[in-house]
Amino acid sequence: MTLKSILRFRDYAIMKRYNNAEYAYVVNGLAEQILAAGAEKLHAPAEFLTQFQERCAILDNVVAVSRIADQTGEIVAMEKDIDNMLTAVLTAFRTTKSIPIPAKKAAARSLYNATKVYQGTQKLPQRQKAQTIKGLLLDLQKAELSVHIETLGLGAEIEQLTLLHARFGVLLNARANVQMQNSKVKSHELRQEIDILLDILMSAIWVHSLTDPSEEATAFINTINKLLADAETAFHQRMAQKKKEEETDAEDPTDKVEGEEDVPNEEPSNGELE
Repeated sequence: MTLKSILRFRDYAIMKRYNNAEYAYVVNGLAEQILAAGAEKLHAPAEFLTQFQERCAILDNVVAVSRIADQTGEIVAMEKDIDNMLTAVLTAFRTTKSIPIPAKKAAARSLYNATKVYQGTQKLPQRQKAQTIKGLLLDLQKAELSVHIETLGLGAEIEQLTLLHARFGVLLNARANVQMQNSKVKSHELRQEIDILLDILMSAIWVHSLTDPSEEATAFINTINKLLADAETAFHQRMAQKKKEEETDAEDPTDKVEGEEDVPNEEPSNGELE
């Protein structure tokens, strides 16, 4: 083996600039490749590999928090649909009680009186709104009210409101659960621990690839270098797109409010970590 023929891992220091999702993608990919190639064949220290996997799993949950936060748009859109459907149902109760059709008028009056307490539900906070709508739907399922829903032909509207409410609740609960589980996790400190374990694993595998060369080690190093190169390319593309969008926003005069002073764009002290 000559010095020129020695295969080395690609420099991965740039990973410190990755956001949590990009970083998690790389470290999870590395862990998967170690397992696929065989930890024993690569001489990857089992104890450190286990610690590495455990911390990667915690980081995955941290990333999940961000992804669920990204669902805010979906939650807001669904909340709007719920508000519109709820408004339509309650309005139908109110307006139909004035029409000159005795059966429908009586049914609407009963429903209106029974649901007056739910007026204004649309203005409640999300969690309280979900709970209040649950109460409304339970009331409307009662025999003495469900018959009136049938008289007014509002079954489809109630069914749609029920479906929206169920999905709304699932999203709210998922977001709350993950945020609660990770509320004490400091991603910066977690990533520092993963960095140390990553160095230990990569160093051990590389040293043994020199002292005990194997096809598995060579293939592993090439695969990881490809993973690192692809991740670096994706990172630079994201940063270039971000810069382009910032320049476009800065050049757009319509974003400038009359009398508003320009405020410097401050970068977080720890780069893209949070």
